[in-house]
Amino acid sequence: MKLFSRTVFAFLLLSSCAFAAPRGIDFNFNIQDDHFKLEIKQEFKKSLSEVRKKFTPEFLPQISNVVKSVQITPLKESISKVSVTGSKHGLSSTTVNICTEKTTSNEWVSVCSLDLDNEDTGDFFNSGTENIHCTTNPTGCSCSLIIEASVKPQRSLFLYRSAEVLALGGIVELIHDQAVLNRILNLNETPKIAKTKFEESNIGTCLGQIYSTYEGSAQKLAFTNKALEVQSSLWRCNP
Repeated sequence: MKLFSRTVFAFLLLSSCAFAAPRGIDFNFNIQDDHFKLEIKQEFKKSLSEVRKKFTPEFLPQISNVVKSVQITPLKESISKVSVTGSKHGLSSTTVNICTEKTTSNEWVSVCSLDLDNEDTGDFFNSGTENIHCTTNPTGCSCSLIIEASVKPQRSLFLYRSAEVLALGGIVELIHDQAVLNRILNLNETPKIAKTKFEESNIGTCLGQIYSTYEGSAQKLAFTNKALEVQSSLWRCNP
């Protein structure tokens, strides 16, 4: 049993949109107060069974810039605890999700919720859920990934990062991972080559521009109580 959890929430959000990304991936997001919602839609030119071999938490360390290890502990049938450890800027953190899944020959559904009482999860989040839904289609497989979370701002002696800025950083990292996965499955690249090619591509550059464009706006959201919404039609990032 392979339960998916790309909710690397705690550490991804310590790091540091929507646009037309590499062919076969699209997404949009909004951030308001300490809440964010990210939706990613992807088309894979592979069967559902082939996609699931890579669309799994064990594969995250190979495609992510921050995830270093993943541990999956079965709890009961179709339910598992997924612990994700990441490292960014010399800091390490572990978040825990409880995930359930349902699988048929043509459909796969995975639902994960943050376990706030375990590891470092509660230090960074008030709540968080992840829903994945993949179905077969005539050319392969279609998947949607929806992540929602309430993020806690982080304060240290010399640094303050608002919940909105942390959410934006986490969103960018999640998009990065899915875009790299898209290259691996649709272009048959190895994880190492896919990550390198992503950084060299127009979309990689565009993703950096999106973060730079909205970082200041996200920081100000904490004082204006306004929402930051980014729609796919506002950005055109070719592969």
